[in-house]
Amino acid sequence: MDQSPQRQPAGKRECPSRKPPTQKIVATQTWSIYILRCGGGSLYTGISIDIDRRLEEHRSGGPKGAKYTRGKLPLEIVYRTEAGTRSEATKEELRIKALSRSQKLKLISS
Repeated sequence: MDQSPQRQPAGKRECPSRKPPTQKIVATQTWSIYILRCGGGSLYTGISIDIDRRLEEHRSGGPKGAKYTRGKLPLEIVYRTEAGTRSEATKEELRIKALSRSQKLKLISS
């Protein structure tokens, strides 16, 4: 008779030293949409959780800043609004990007 231990199917094995998984608590993060006025007067629209940090990334010209804003200093935040989830922020960003320049300027001034 074979005395080898019984094998459990893959994914069903229990490890005695392993603790049971704990629930992850995910902090809700509020996403925002922003519009920057670039040095030449052009407008750049983006989303972020931390707009001030994101502005510094754009200003630094480093790899985390958008390619569009590199070399277009100075940058100024001219519009910001909270959107909720990343999905909602992305949808609003796309809606704003589809606006004409004059419509964006009206949005900024409102």
